[in-house]
Amino acid sequence: MLRALRDMLSAVALYVLVLGGGLFISLILMSTIGFLPYSDRPGPGFYGVHLPSVQEIGFYLNFIWFALVVFVLYWGVLLYILVRLLGALHMPMWFIRSVGFAVAGIASLLGVAGAGWYIALANEVVYLGGALGAAYGAILLPRFAGERPPETRRWRHWALAPAPVLVLLGILMYPLLPDRDAQSLDFQFIRLAQSADGEELANSDLPEKEVLRSLDLKGKLHYGSSGLRGTSDLPKARVLIVFTSGLENEVRLKQPKKTNVVYVQTGPRTFAMYPPNAPTLRHKIILRPHQETSSGTTYEGITEEIEPLIGEPGKMTWYPPLPVRR
Repeated sequence: MLRALRDMLSAVALYVLVLGGGLFISLILMSTIGFLPYSDRPGPGFYGVHLPSVQEIGFYLNFIWFALVVFVLYWGVLLYILVRLLGALHMPMWFIRSVGFAVAGIASLLGVAGAGWYIALANEVVYLGGALGAAYGAILLPRFAGERPPETRRWRHWALAPAPVLVLLGILMYPLLPDRDAQSLDFQFIRLAQSADGEELANSDLPEKEVLRSLDLKGKLHYGSSGLRGTSDLPKARVLIVFTSGLENEVRLKQPKKTNVVYVQTGPRTFAMYPPNAPTLRHKIILRPHQETSSGTTYEGITEEIEPLIGEPGKMTWYPPLPVRR
């Protein structure tokens, strides 16, 4: 057991050294010969020979560490498990090298491409990352497969060998499959100050105005936060959340699936959805109580989080700001 753990740490360390260290050295060499290996403006290309500055070297090192190391550690462990399983099945070395070349090469190519998005990495560097991963998978990784006595190999070993390969390729390729639930979500939060004399909804230019009136909601609307999550080429969904009082605890609401819904607050912790049978997604809209203090007065508001979260949750106080009730 200790030997297997030691071998796994060695395999992962070699993967970090080959992919991370290889890319780091390559970025420095590319800059030295005058090739800018990243940038969206003016874009990668040859702009003159120069020695990389300390700041430039630090930038490359930060990129490798921040964007790639976690990926390399994760996939280094999975690749090690793969070759150990193939070794336990007594697969011949040519088969293990071929699998390592393909799987480690694809994983490294996709990993560098995903990490490179943050700095607009040049395609040449992405392809180099794939080549480094393939070399690691074909040359170094098979060393950790363990002993494979050829005389014990049976037909059932060949029958079982594709299983771990397909599982690992499935883990690798699953995030690339089209998201059937992908959509653009238009969300808007409003507060309804209900009128004591039964005043009809005033100052409302919402598309859902008639829905609100059909629910017998009356009073004055105060507009809060709004936004759009997603791109215009995706199927559209919209959610309008109507607050009638403050929040006491966190509330999780289901996002509509390619349709429009209205949530109306029915209590400090509850909301009703209209139409009630609308299709929804597993993603949630998370609302939490939020308070801000200004000029000695504490105002009520909310923190909204739209899953999947991109950046920091949004915060808002109502307009006009409402003091917290004591």
